[in-house]
Amino acid sequence: MRIRPAHLIPALLLLAIACGPAIRYERDATVRLSEGAGWAWGAPDNDGLTIREGALIPDDSVARLIADAIEQELVNRGFPRVRAESAQFVVHFHIGQRLVTDTVPPTDDRNGPDGVRSAPGRWGGYGTPEDILNRTFTWEEGMLIVDAVVPSPRVVAWRGIIAGEIPERARAAPQAAVGDAVKRLMRGFP
Repeated sequence: MRIRPAHLIPALLLLAIACGPAIRYERDATVRLSEGAGWAWGAPDNDGLTIREGALIPDDSVARLIADAIEQELVNRGFPRVRAESAQFVVHFHIGQRLVTDTVPPTDDRNGPDGVRSAPGRWGGYGTPEDILNRTFTWEEGMLIVDAVVPSPRVVAWRGIIAGEIPERARAAPQAAVGDAVKRLMRGFP
């Protein structure tokens, strides 16, 4: 099933979350990527997200935004891009998006901290902020996974994962959002 580009943009835009996306790194302790090591783009593999986890196939324009941002960060960190046959490691990425729904549990206790029953009315006795009428909240969450793979033996030497809620401001400026998110993610690159 091919995903339409309009659905991919929101998944990638999560990457500029200002309130702090979750970032995680995984490294193979037996492989060292030293500064100056040449790299090339590798073909994506199936070790990213599953369809059930929200895996997406990016539109060419979206993939180009991500690839350009990753390449800029690698080159700025001293890792030149070289031809595939002379690369010491290859890089590829995966993206995903999912709809998350959460329900706030109801509060049964209408007593204040001092044991006094809350008074009816506008925020009387600590009541209204907890009395949310709509207890179900839904938001879009996106994820980007970047892999650095050593070709022989084929091992993922470094993996960076950034995930979080997709903010509205990221939808308005996708290039800036992707650039900011990739910059955050690549701070942890060896």
